[in-house]
Amino acid sequence: AGAANIFNIVGQGQFVAIAGKIGGASNAAARRRRRLEKRRQGIEDDEEEDEGLLGASALSDGLAWLNFHWFSLADYGQSFFNCAPMEFATAEMYGTTIIVVAAITSISIGRIIYELWLHPMLCKCTGKELPAQPLGEFPSYELKTFATGTLGIAESIGFALGTGCRSYVGAGIFFAVVLCIPILGLLKWLRDGMRDRVVYEVNDDSYFHNRFFIAWDRAKRQGRRKTTFSAIVAFAACVNHARERGSWEPNEVDDGVPKSFWEEPVKGFHGKFGSVFEDYVTIGWWFSVWSMLRGLTIGIILGTVASGNVNSGLIAGIYALDWLIEVVIQPHNDAYNVFSGIWSSTARLIQVSFLAAYFNGAASASVAEFANLIMSFLGFLPSMSPIILQILSAITAAIASFAACLGFAQETSGMEGMDMYDESVARADEAQQAAIGALAGNMTSMQMQAARSMQQPGQAQRGYVSAQGFRSGPPSSAGGPPYLPPPGQMGPPMQQMGGSMRPNMQMPPPP
Repeated sequence: AGAANIFNIVGQGQFVAIAGKIGGASNAAARRRRRLEKRRQGIEDDEEEDEGLLGASALSDGLAWLNFHWFSLADYGQSFFNCAPMEFATAEMYGTTIIVVAAITSISIGRIIYELWLHPMLCKCTGKELPAQPLGEFPSYELKTFATGTLGIAESIGFALGTGCRSYVGAGIFFAVVLCIPILGLLKWLRDGMRDRVVYEVNDDSYFHNRFFIAWDRAKRQGRRKTTFSAIVAFAACVNHARERGSWEPNEVDDGVPKSFWEEPVKGFHGKFGSVFEDYVTIGWWFSVWSMLRGLTIGIILGTVASGNVNSGLIAGIYALDWLIEVVIQPHNDAYNVFSGIWSSTARLIQVSFLAAYFNGAASASVAEFANLIMSFLGFLPSMSPIILQILSAITAAIASFAACLGFAQETSGMEGMDMYDESVARADEAQQAAIGALAGNMTSMQMQAARSMQQPGQAQRGYVSAQGFRSGPPSSAGGPPYLPPPGQMGPPMQQMGGSMRPNMQMPPPP
C-alpha cells in the first residue's frame, strides 16, 4: 500500500503538470521564448498576451519534471533538426524519451548488479538468506516505470505532431506506434496470465465493514482486547486487515525447464507482472493498461488539437470516463485506494471541467485559476495522508525508544558495569516473554479448536478411569483407589532404543 500511495502521488503530480496545458495554449516560458526569437529576427511581436491562466501554466511548468521533461535536444542542435517550432514545444520528444529509457535501463542495470554481486556479498556478510529479487522478476518494475513515463512521452509526441515539421511529425508518428507496442503486448500478457496462472482469494467478505467486524470478533476471542492499549493495537490491525479486499496467489505448475522472458513471457506470471495487477481486484486487472492508454490519448490531444474548446472538452470527457470507472467498477484491491481513487478522479474531473468552462466562455479566468489551484491540492490529500501518518508513527516510536533508553540510564546510573548488564538482560528477557505471550494470543480460532480437540481424548480417558474406581493424582498414605498416572505421562508401552525393545519405564514426577 505504501508503494501504491507513492505512485498515486506521482500520478497526481503528473496530472497537475499537464492541467495548465489543457486547451491547447502554450505555457508562459514558451511564449517568452517566441518573443525573444521574434525580436532576434526583427519581427514585430503581435502575439496577444493572455494573462488568464498564467498561474495554471506556471504550476504546470514547475512540475514538468515529473513527466520526465528534463531537457530539450532543440537547445543543443537546432540547426541539425531544422525545425524552429521544435524549440518552442512545451515538451520535447527526444529529450523526454531519452530520460524515460534511461530510467528503465537504470532499473535493469541495478537489478543485474544486485543479483550478480551485491546480493551474494550481503548474504555472506550478514549470514542471512536475503531475497534475490527484491523488485520482483524482470520486467516487473521496468513495466511500472514505463507506465509512469507513458504520459510524459505521449505529451511530447502530441506536441511533436503539432509542430508541423515533416521530420519531427514523422518521428512523432513512429514513436507513437512504438509506444503502443508494449502497451498492447502487456494487455495480451495480462489476459493470458489471468486465465490459469494466478487466482484471486477474497479476504473474509466483500464489504469493508464486514471484514472489520469479523477480525474484531476474532481479536476478542483470542484475548487481544483486554486492555486499552491492546484494544487500540487490535483496532489498527483489524482496519489493516479489512482494507485488503483480497490477494492474488500463484496458480501455475513449474515444469522445471528454465526459460527466458522472450521464450515464454507469462512463465512465473505473478513475479513478472505482479507490479501492474496485484493492486487491483479481478474485475479491474486491466486498470494499469487503461491508465497508460488514457495518458497516451490525452498527451496526443494536448499537442495536436489547436481549438481550446475541443481540446478541453475531449480531455474532460476522458476524465469523466475515468471517474465512472473509479465509482462504478472500483478496481483497486485496497479499500483505502478505492476511496482515494474516487476522491482523486472527482477532483480531476472538477478541475478539467472548470478549465473547459473557461475555454467555452462559461467561467472567468479567476474562477478557473482558483478551481485549478484548489483541486490540484485536494488531489494530493488521500495519498499523502497515509504517508504522513507513517512518518508520525515512526517519529513516535523513535521518541518512545529514546525515552525508554533514557529511563533505563537514569534507573541504572549508580550500578556497576556487570550489574547494569544483568539488568539489561533481565529486561530483554521480560520483553521476549511479553512478545511470546502476544504471539500466543494471535493463535487463530482453528488452532484453538485443534488444541481443544486434542484435549478431548485425555478428558475422556480420565472420565473412564474415574468410572473404573481409579483416582488421578499421586498416591497418598490415606489409602483409596489405586493410582493411575494421567494420560499425558503414561507414554507408549514399549520404546525402541538402539535396535532393542524395552518396556517403557517412564514414571510420573513425584508429588
